[in-house]
Amino acid sequence: CDMFRQRILVRANRDRLASSFEHIIQNAQDAAGKNGRVRVRMRLDKNGHAEVEIEDNGQGMDEEFIRTRLFKPFETTKGVTGMGIGAYESREYIRSLGGDLRVKSEPGKRTLFCFSIPVVTNSDELALNEVNSA
Repeated sequence: CDMFRQRILVRANRDRLASSFEHIIQNAQDAAGKNGRVRVRMRLDKNGHAEVEIEDNGQGMDEEFIRTRLFKPFETTKGVTGMGIGAYESREYIRSLGGDLRVKSEPGKRTLFCFSIPVVTNSDELALNEVNSA
């Protein structure tokens, strides 16, 4: 429904931001499997950040894995098919923008990644962003 659409602009390198989302979405698809579900949602949070949520109904991760391995570079659960840098690079890039990448997971049920990215709010930043992306 168009009345619910709003324009949300962030200052970011388009390719790096897309790559950050793609890494997490691919991981969610892998976790959910062919009969699973991946949802992507975006909204403005109460602090004026763009929030992009990527949620799957896959096997989930336990707290220890999230704390000690998920964002550690070159750690992977995918054997030789994965480099183990996607989640780490995604979080580091989002943090370089002044945002954050958080994760909540319930083993056996779901995983939710939440990107929080500052939005462009004033006309000077908008004009500069339009010039930089041209």
